[in-house]
Amino acid sequence: MPLIKDEKQPIILVPDNGPITALASIRSLDWLLLPGVPVKITDQVADEATRNLDLAWRAEACEWIVRNVVAGRVKIAYTDTGFDHRQQFDGWVAAGMDPASRPRGRNLGEASILELMRTLEVEARGDNKAIVLVDERRARRALSILDANLDIVSTRAFFRVLATDYGLNDTLGYWRLVLNMVPEMDTIDEVLKVRF
Repeated sequence: MPLIKDEKQPIILVPDNGPITALASIRSLDWLLLPGVPVKITDQVADEATRNLDLAWRAEACEWIVRNVVAGRVKIAYTDTGFDHRQQFDGWVAAGMDPASRPRGRNLGEASILELMRTLEVEARGDNKAIVLVDERRARRALSILDANLDIVSTRAFFRVLATDYGLNDTLGYWRLVLNMVPEMDTIDEVLKVRF
């Protein structure tokens, strides 16, 4: 992925639900595969993208994740945060799903990023790098202090890169559509190169 051109072997890591929400809202999750490099999604992000029954694109996001994991194009990065939440959720379901005792599910994707930081410092070294798609500003700051080969890329910047480096047409029009579908979407347009 020519975000910042070098000879390192990249992976795309999605530890934030923003990119999944943006792409799913316009039925364009396959854009994650355009660079032709491995894609990893944290377990917590996969859960966040598929559990909200009110989202019009939930079923499509679920089907896309399952299809691409089975095909080997996408891997799930499992975290303790995700495991703990699944245990709590399963207990809640077994107990009858009282709405008052539903397990908290907000910001767990960001919490799982903290776990991934240790892994990234080991895996994104030498000839390897991670292109981290993340919009959450605190997570971006935390990731930027790592001693690792990282490109930290916002969803808006990812759209721009797809247009300039992969010839995807009218990404600005698609971005406007995302903002209509998901008005709370972060509009930051930044590619942050951490270390090479």
